[in-house]
Parts: sequence; structure tokens; C-alpha cells
Amino acid sequence: MSEIFNRSKYKFSQRRSIRVVENEIDVKKKKEAISFFYKELRLYKVHLADLCSNIPSDDVRNVIFNIAYFIVENEELMEAFFRKRDLPYRGIVKETFESKSFLEKWSDYIKFYVVMLSRPDYKIIKDYLQISAIESVEDTEIALIKDEKKMATGLVLAKNNRYTIILTANGKVQKLKLPDSNIGYEVTGIKAKGFKFYSKFIIPAAGILTIAIIAWIAISSSVTTTVVVSCTSDIKIDINRFSKVINLTSETKRGKRLIADIDYESQPVDSLLNILALDIIKEEMVPQSPNKLLIVVSGKPLEEKDFILMKETLNDKNIQVNVNNAGTEVEFKSDKKGKDSN
Repeated sequence: MSEIFNRSKYKFSQRRSIRVVENEIDVKKKKEAISFFYKELRLYKVHLADLCSNIPSDDVRNVIFNIAYFIVENEELMEAFFRKRDLPYRGIVKETFESKSFLEKWSDYIKFYVVMLSRPDYKIIKDYLQISAIESVEDTEIALIKDEKKMATGLVLAKNNRYTIILTANGKVQKLKLPDSNIGYEVTGIKAKGFKFYSKFIIPAAGILTIAIIAWIAISSSVTTTVVVSCTSDIKIDINRFSKVINLTSETKRGKRLIADIDYESQPVDSLLNILALDIIKEEMVPQSPNKLLIVVSGKPLEEKDFILMKETLNDKNIQVNVNNAGTEVEFKSDKKGKDSN
């Protein structure tokens, strides 16, 4: 009969560990064990850096360790674990009644502990952990330690030029801002802040940025001025509050052909009106009787400068243009001297 799973059988002790003076022989053994441990973890797709970025709370870590211990003690589960190089989720759920979502969330930590507990070669690493059986420890005997906010002590598992990764006595895998360290030694250093710390600032900032982008898009795509240029076809121009052209349309086939090749989004209003005037003249779309264009502006009125280029082009071709600029009537009459009258 298989053992019944007890999620509270063992727990990581919160007592301060007694620091032992390390000799070179012990350090060498730890270094060799850690090297093999590190390589085997990679076979199970467990990366130390990932463990550092998602550290379970004390209570969750105790449950995770008990799950790992139960797997190691269960021959069938261990055979499946070694064969698949992954957690046998169905079997674990059946034996422990823990949810699959919980197992998946903490799978890397569970595999980390299972690999450590299952190999005699890694006993020297496991012995660094401070683990107590719940039945043998009275609450009154436990001198709980509040983790120092900035410092941590642990066995060095890996290092690079920027940080050191340690295993603490209470089962955490953490980064330290301590590039000058050696694998196999116990060190104390400043904790490197992970994603959880920065997420407190990143997530709200990302939310604010998203809202700002949505607001910007809404404002930018909101039409504040509509200009209709009436020739033999009506050409409609939509302009936003920043005087940027956001749409150029026509309901007729001839009007659609006229505007098909105009890159209106890159054009300022005065330039676009001038391009339209030139194309209307070229395609002979100026009404013949009278020889005049009509422009109707609704919404926010255009500025006088927006008509200057178009007026000069039409003057050169002796074409008049009447403008209703949001209720204000303006008539530009052509003459050979380039003058206009209202």
C-alpha cells in the first residue's frame, strides 16, 4: 500500500543556520556535485534563472518540497519522471489530490527538488537545506527570522559577471548582486531585484501607457474638420485636431481614380489641396459653367494659409474658387496679376 501524501510532513526551518568554516575538500565536493546537478537540471528543462524570477512563498515552498519528497518515495512516479524527463502530472494529481494547475505553475521548483532528493550524489547539496519534520518541532521552539529586506545567504550554484545564484537554507533559489563569488561556497550578499519587484512599477506604467496610447489613437482618429472639394465629382477630406489628414474619399468612380495614387497621410492640408487642384485641372474635372470650384469646410475652420498654394495654382489657370470656411464665405477670383478679392 502506497504512503498517503501529507502536504505538511516537512517544512523549511526558519532558524538561522550555523555557519561552518569550510575546508577546501568539502568545497571541492560541493562544486563537483553542483556541476552535475546543474547539467541534470537542464535535461529536465529547469533553468536556475527562471527559479529566481518566480520564488514561491514559504507556505507554498513547503508544500512543493513535500510533493517532491513524495514523488521520490513513490517508485512508480519516479520511474515515470525519469522516463519522461517531466512530471507525471496525472499520477501526481491522483496520489496527492493537488491540482494540475498548481503543479504546472511550480513544476520547475518541484523538478529542482526531485532531482536533488533522488540522487545520492547530491546529498551534499541537500544537506545544506534546513528541513524539519512537523511532528518533531514545536512552534514555541522555532525562532522565526524575518528575512532581511536586502541581504541573503546561500550556497553558490552559479555565477556570471553580473550576479550570483544561490540556494538558501530554506529552499529559495535567489540572485545576489555579487559577481565575485565561487561555486560551492556559502556567501552573503545583496539580493538582486527580480521581475516581481519591478512588476510593481512596470505593470501600472504599462497600464498608463496603454491608456495614453488608446487615448492618442482615439484623438488622432477623431475628425474635427471635413473639407468637400466639389468639381465634377465630390472629394471629401477628413482632418483631425492636429491638422493631419486622416482620410481622403470620393463616392464616384472618376473621383476614386483621381485620388487613388495620392499619399494623403504624409501631406499637410495646404499641400493636399494644391495636389488636388493640379490633378483636377489635369483630369479636366473643373466644372465648365461656371469655370469654378466650390470648397465647403465644416467643423473647425481652416486657416487662411491652408488655401494659399491652391489659390496660386488656380489663379495661374484662370479658375475661380468659392470657399465656405465653416460659415465664412470667401471667393478667390483669378486675374493675370495674381490678385484676389473677397
